[in-house]
Amino acid sequence: MTKTTSAADKGSKKNEKSDQKGRSDALISAVIHHWSASPDDALSVRSLTSSIGTAASAIDYYFGGLEQLYVSASLRSLADAKVWMESVICDLACLGDQPMSAGLRSFVIASLIDRWIGERPLAMAWRRTKSFPAKGEAVAARLAWDEAWTRLWTQLAELLGLGKHADTLVAFADGEACRHLLEWKPILDASLLQETAQALVAWLDAGQVAGDGCRLAYRSGVTASFADMFRNGGRSETSFSDAAANLLAREGRSGVTFRAVAKEANSTLGVVSHHFGSKSNLLREALCRLYEREAMTGDREAQFKQEIAPSIMLDEIVAAIAIGTHPVLYAYDEIELAIYNDPEFIDLRAAVRCMDDPSGTWAVKNLLGGQQPSQALVAAISSVCRGAGHLIATGVRPADNSNALIRSALTPFCVN
Repeated sequence: MTKTTSAADKGSKKNEKSDQKGRSDALISAVIHHWSASPDDALSVRSLTSSIGTAASAIDYYFGGLEQLYVSASLRSLADAKVWMESVICDLACLGDQPMSAGLRSFVIASLIDRWIGERPLAMAWRRTKSFPAKGEAVAARLAWDEAWTRLWTQLAELLGLGKHADTLVAFADGEACRHLLEWKPILDASLLQETAQALVAWLDAGQVAGDGCRLAYRSGVTASFADMFRNGGRSETSFSDAAANLLAREGRSGVTFRAVAKEANSTLGVVSHHFGSKSNLLREALCRLYEREAMTGDREAQFKQEIAPSIMLDEIVAAIAIGTHPVLYAYDEIELAIYNDPEFIDLRAAVRCMDDPSGTWAVKNLLGGQQPSQALVAAISSVCRGAGHLIATGVRPADNSNALIRSALTPFCVN
């Protein structure tokens, strides 16, 4: 009788463990699915637990808290991503034995970024992990993703004969993949990516400035679809738009609410709500005003007449990325995370992806020793800057190492 009871107990415990694993796995899968397909602000303890039919207390019970659940979801996605990355490098290994044109190199780079974005559950887990707080297990997850990403693109750089530019390619792929997650019109999106990769490789390969016909056409399409958003002086400036921009720069997009804008502008909730009309208009206005203030203020002609030695320009860009406090770049990351999966923001995705950047054009022109860059090359270097910023943002790398990584990624564009 004792043996029978003991066997039954063991079977019961085994079933209980199986049920527990099933529920914890279901919670992880729910997070990964949300990251892949749902708006960021739709995520909550209630939405996660109700989607799998379990109690809200399950997250604490199985993981110890929501942040720990996120880390578990990230690490599961990373394990799958590593398998995918290894498969890709295996498939491309034959390229290492062949002479390659700049066109083929750029095609492979763009195709791999496009394929990665096609693995949306993995790509969005990678992107969301970048927003984890720089503490505890979250830091380890961010570093593990960075290491896998660096390994993939360093190996590809060697296969493409771009080994000496590996740091540049690693950073470019990071920044450009984040942009390519902003889906608008698939064929145009892929063409824009291809053109940007061509601009990068043409410069790295031969110091040539490639054209930007697709980018200019893309901007025209955005303008036609979303007419007045980035037209200089096309909107009336109000204390509300300034307040929204201040909040976006200071607190990120989570701080941009009707109530917060009302308080910032010394107004009422009703007046602010009436002015913007919707949450999407509020975010659009905040980004547009911040962009105008930070990237388009002052006399453009006077700015472009100002010449700075390439080495000094490089030092200034490296310092700005290392400090990580540039409000427009910060706003880009914050807005991207808010609009990736929300259909209400589809036009804003396109605008964020290809907005005009006069200050960036001026900085790149100085980096190139006075040579006029194409908008495609400006965009490529912008992606390098953003990617480098992501890769040093975990908060655990020594400052000297961070600066060295940024400088190595950007040095190929510095014409002394």
